[in-house]
Amino acid sequence: MGLPYELLKTLHIASVLVWFGGVLMNGVVLGVLASTADALALPAVRRLRRWDLFVSNSAQALAWVFGIWLIVSGGWYFSVGIPDGWLLAKLVLVSVLSSLHGSQTAVLRKRARGLAAERRLFLTAHSAWLVLACAIAIPLLVVFKPF
Repeated sequence: MGLPYELLKTLHIASVLVWFGGVLMNGVVLGVLASTADALALPAVRRLRRWDLFVSNSAQALAWVFGIWLIVSGGWYFSVGIPDGWLLAKLVLVSVLSSLHGSQTAVLRKRARGLAAERRLFLTAHSAWLVLACAIAIPLLVVFKPF
């Protein structure tokens, strides 16, 4: 017997909130750091990297685990063989955020070592807006299931 559905949904939402908060924080901090190469920021970047490594990455993994568990236990995916349109759109947006988080993690890793990370800097420096857009779009998809 699995977890009760409401508890599973609560754990998923809590994980998502922590993960989104971390990705949003990364985006804001990396946006500020994009305009500076200040060595004084190095201790803050190292602290942020540690937080990202232990808290945000863990929350991301839990969000995916609980989310897939919800899909399977809710019968959304396997009942027809392909997910409903709203679920597919949500999965695409969550995959985009997962990729963005991976890019942020790479930039933080380089910056924590004192190295430049210009190649990914444009995307990560402006990523807070993408996170906010997804944080609005995903719940709208889940609640209203428009397609």
